[in-house]
This record gives sequence, structure tokens and C-alpha cells, in this order.
Amino acid sequence: MKFKVKDMKDTTTIIKRIITDKTKGQVHLKANGDGVIHVYGANKFVGCYSRIDALDGDTFNITVNPHDLHKLLTDNEKKKANKQLEMEFKVHKKSMREIQTNQQFKIEPVEWDEVSYATLSTEVTEIMPKNAHVDEDYDFFPPSPWRYIQEEKRFLQVLQEAHESIKNNTDIRTSYLALRSGKGLVTENRRANLYRLGENFPFEIIYIHKDAVGVLAGSLKAGEIVHKKTKDGFFLSYKRFLYWVRDDQQTVFPSLRKMTVKKKRFSFEIDAELFNKEMKNYKAVVKEFICQFNDKSLRVIPTHPDYEPTILPIANLNGTPQECKFASEVLKGFFGSFINTVTVEDVEYVNLQNKEGYLWRVYKPEQLNVSAGIWRPDWELLDTLHRMGKLKHVSTQQEVKELVEELQSSGELPSDLSSL
Repeated sequence: MKFKVKDMKDTTTIIKRIITDKTKGQVHLKANGDGVIHVYGANKFVGCYSRIDALDGDTFNITVNPHDLHKLLTDNEKKKANKQLEMEFKVHKKSMREIQTNQQFKIEPVEWDEVSYATLSTEVTEIMPKNAHVDEDYDFFPPSPWRYIQEEKRFLQVLQEAHESIKNNTDIRTSYLALRSGKGLVTENRRANLYRLGENFPFEIIYIHKDAVGVLAGSLKAGEIVHKKTKDGFFLSYKRFLYWVRDDQQTVFPSLRKMTVKKKRFSFEIDAELFNKEMKNYKAVVKEFICQFNDKSLRVIPTHPDYEPTILPIANLNGTPQECKFASEVLKGFFGSFINTVTVEDVEYVNLQNKEGYLWRVYKPEQLNVSAGIWRPDWELLDTLHRMGKLKHVSTQQEVKELVEELQSSGELPSDLSSL
């Protein structure tokens, strides 16, 4: 097996994002003696296929650890002298050896068939250039024809923001990017961003798992991107790489999305870019922020003793502002790509499970961002209920609310709680 180092290194750079198990991970390598090495790696949610030039006539069908192979290639890049531009391996039954360094790699013979991926990659090379391609409306799916992403910059921006929004959320049922013609929805159980997209997708809707979003966000760059939907999933082609994305039809929608606004509490204007810049100063050890207001400023207080509050100017404060609390990763990523001055609305909502909450939302015609806050306890009220002996079987904010309403109805608490 012989290949150009750069070709294989570019490929393993992507594959190791997909196959994260550094000990047991495996990537497929196959050559049929026709001048091509087929490379494919996948997990449950996303895969990548590529063809690189074979510089010899060897035939093989094996798997090898992509992390071990990538390390060899990157170590070679760091050399000041004797850097190899091409590498050659002797492939044996259960191992392969790099000739110059004499490094051994454990391999496994397999019966992997590359034909379906190779066929799709060949189709991409045969489609018309983007400036000559007519993006027609199609009423059938799948399979669909190949189409170009019309606004690459916008599409990549949505991928990046989606990745930042959901990469740290461990609830795989509610963390995903949903795509449909004209729209993209990024959602997890504490926030949702809705984007307008100038794309005509050949499917009703597709749900992309957060791990697949991360791979695409890290791998797709500026340049032409084409896509196709088949019964096996959603395919994206960029340069010489073909990405397979599983359509996760079993996704559970988070309760945040299925909600009804009860009332608008207040709104204010703020410089989104300045907010994003200042929030970058807080590291991951800061888990939550408390937001306090006066007529002309927002005070963002980190709940960590090693960090100081940030004071930001605001304008056009309407309504009566209330102290708010947000998880760090929710507030730090709230504005995303919004720039200049934006209007933030604070609203109370109730979801389908009759759970109440509040959220901040910012809207422009091309984008809507929504982030849910954390209820802060009314400590004086809780102290009163404790002295009344009423808190023994109460554990949630909703139960406190129901208990207060019950005590007000019976006359045990006044209707105006501010008098307590």
C-alpha cells in the first residue's frame, strides 16, 4: 500500500472526529489494484468516505485504528529533515508495516463493499457546474437528485452555531439540527434557534444528531457543497469527501419548543457583539450567571468567586425588569451571529406539561433565538411556608406555586404576598 501523505492525513483528520474511540476505533481501507484506495469511517450518526490515489497495484480490504495511523502521519509532518511526501506499507495478514519507520499496525481483514459510496462519489463528478445547474422543485423523495447548497456561507454559519449550541448537551433525544426547505432549527432542552435558509431541500424534514453536526461543522469549509437524500440517509459532498448523515426520525422535541407565552415581562436593547465579546472572558468553571438591571445597564454576575461581574449598557428598557438566572453555556451562546443592537424580550411561558418558566428571545427576520432561564426561589416566601410547616412534601417551583394558591384560597396567606 502506497499513498501521498497529505491525502491520507487530510482524510484521517476527518475520520478521527467521527471515530472517537482511540483504542478500538477502526477505519476501512480497500484497494482493488486499480489505482484507488477507498477510505471509510462511521459511527451511528455520521460517516465519511473518500478516495485517494494508490501509488502501487496492491489489493487489500482491511480495517486499522485511524488514531494510530493519524499519529504516524502527523509525526512525519513535524520532522525538519527526512519528511516523507509518500508512504509505503507492507500489508500482511494481521498487520501492516511502514517501510521507512518500520512501525507496525494491527489490522483486521474484512469483507467491506465500497460500491454504493463510490457510485455516489462518481455521480457528484458528473453533475453540472453550479452556475449552470437549475435548482428545480421536486415532489418525490427519496431518492433525490444531487443539488447544490445555494448559500454556502449561511449554511456553514448555521452549522457552526448549531454545534456551539448543542455540543455540550448530553440529552441526545433533544439535541439536534432540523433542516427543511427554507428553515433550520437548532434545539436542545433549554434553548432553540430558528434560521431562515435559502435552500430548497428535497425532503420534508431531516433531524441531524449533535455528533453529526459537530463533524460537519468542523469539516465543511468555504466552497461548493452538494447534497442528496436516499433511503439510507442524507449525503453531503464537499471536495473529495462524501458525508453520510443518519436521519434520526425518532427525535423527541424538547418541551421548550411546545410552549405558550403567558405574558411579556420586560424588554431592552443591547449591543449583541459587545455582549458576546465580554462573555468570552468567562471560562467553563463558571456554571451560571445572574442578571440584574437598572434603567441604563445590565449587570451580569458570575456564580464563581474568581470572576468579577460585567456591566453592559442597555437602552429602551420597557416594563419592570426582574432578576434572571441562566446556565453559563446558554447565556454565553445566546446571541450567536447577531450583530449591532438587538431587542431582547423576557417572557413567561407554560409548556404542554403545564410547567412554567421564563425565557429571553431575540428576533430578526432571518433568525430567532430563544433561551430558557432558571427560576430563582423567593427565599422570604419559602421561609414563611417553612415556619407554617407547609414545605414537608414540596420539592419543585410548580408545587410551591400550587401550594401558595391553595393557601391564598383558604385565607392562610394574603393575596398580596409583598405584605409578608
